Amino acid sequence: MWSKTIDEASGSGNGFPSISTVDPNNRKLDRGISQYNIPQVFQFSYVYQLPFGRGKHFGANMNPVLDSILGGWETTGTWRFDDGQPLQVSLAGTNQPLPGYGQRADLTGTPQLNPKSKWLLPLDQGGGYFANPGVFQEPAAYTIGSAPRTLSGINVPGTANANLALFKQFPLRRLREGAHLELRTEWFNAFNHPQFGTINTGVAWTGYNTTTGQGGTWNNPTFGQITGPDANSPRVIQMALKLYF
Repeated sequence: MWSKTIDEASGSGNGFPSISTVDPNNRKLDRGISQYNIPQVFQFSYVYQLPFGRGKHFGANMNPVLDSILGGWETTGTWRFDDGQPLQVSLAGTNQPLPGYGQRADLTGTPQLNPKSKWLLPLDQGGGYFANPGVFQEPAAYTIGSAPRTLSGINVPGTANANLALFKQFPLRRLREGAHLELRTEWFNAFNHPQFGTINTGVAWTGYNTTTGQGGTWNNPTFGQITGPDANSPRVIQMALKLYF
């Protein structure tokens, strides 16, 4: 699925910072990619009975003992891959007052993502989510800032997850017609793929004189770093034995 949603205000429900309307007299400044927008989603699920065992394509007349081992297997799965929701930067402090209006960061260039292999490296080693974090600046005093409400083409880490299950049925015809025993194992996040969590997107300055509008240094040592826990859970395996009668 491919999609694109544009609006003037929205929420994502995943803890993104809340940014108010920057100018109630000019709502065009709030127009941007919706916070809940996910550009590309590929998801599918299935249920498949393996064609082995008595009455199946392979081994239709299989010995009952062998059938109890090889027959009656079924597998299910749900796979999801997506791009993630758009990223949003905010101002970490309140040292740039703009009474009656909201305020955003300044964007002095085109933000670029680091390769995935560098996301978790320290900033002094070229790490962080952004390859060029310096393009984000705190705006001058009493200005709104040039950064959009959400960053087009810059998304949080997406999903790549598979939930899989394997079932085995043992007929219990002597107990009752239709009765059977089911052995099942279910794997959530089967390949233990991490989906990284919170990204520090707070642009902060220190030493800025809000009266003169001078001085200050871009100084947020964790800006662009993934500071939160994984957004998903590690692999979980559960097994069960169920009796149907």
